[in-house]
Amino acid sequence: MVGSNDFYEQDLLIPNAVANVEYSVKGKSGKAVGFVQLDHTRSNTILPSIAKGWYRYRGFDGETPILAQVRTTPKGKQIGWVYDPSANKISKLLSAKLGTDSVLNTDNGALRVQPSKLIYEYRPLESYGIMGSVAKAFVGNPITRTYHAVATWEGSQSSGILEWVQID
Repeated sequence: MVGSNDFYEQDLLIPNAVANVEYSVKGKSGKAVGFVQLDHTRSNTILPSIAKGWYRYRGFDGETPILAQVRTTPKGKQIGWVYDPSANKISKLLSAKLGTDSVLNTDNGALRVQPSKLIYEYRPLESYGIMGSVAKAFVGNPITRTYHAVATWEGSQSSGILEWVQID
């Protein structure tokens, strides 16, 4: 378990694994090889009571897979971790500066993440129209931005995906 308290828990079940995928999209099919990560989160409360945001980096392209997550609590505290594949362990977040040049300081070193290109922005409440304003009381107003990014951890570099969720 990488995070636990009264109302929110998270397990990192598979930090990284090779995936052989067969797909079919709009009548076209193919095969691909890549990496996957599997985690499981649980909560017994509404989203705005859990976090003001999440910052997740998944980097599988490079010397070493690098995974990281920071949750900013409603009171602004940052709780998170970086998965250290060389030691097969979770390094606990001590502090973080999140932005266009993020630094996550852990008990086992520092991770630097630099987003390069915005891939996608998702604003779910806008897509639900009037129902979105009703849902806002329960889920806040989340905006998810997904970027191409590069991370450096203890001299190893990877490229991957940065997902940054900010909740108003």
